[in-house]
Amino acid sequence: SAELACEIWSQALELTDRLAGYLREQEIGLLYTVNVNSNPGNLAFALALVLVSELTGCPVINNNHDFLKRFTERKYLILL
Repeated sequence: SAELACEIWSQALELTDRLAGYLREQEIGLLYTVNVNSNPGNLAFALALVLVSELTGCPVINNNHDFLKRFTERKYLILL
């Protein structure tokens, strides 16, 4: 729904602001995240990571190994 999309976007913007500020304050130059994009409950945070990376130039390494685990448990395996 449009309401849900607006809520997710609002959360993403708030997370972007907070994370970008934290990276600047702590002088962090690289993010290594684990399973952010493989958890459907993290949609706002996944969007925020993209925005933070674009705004700050901070590279993000995103390890999403649960995709493989979940697909292989269901007898699906997608190789790219």
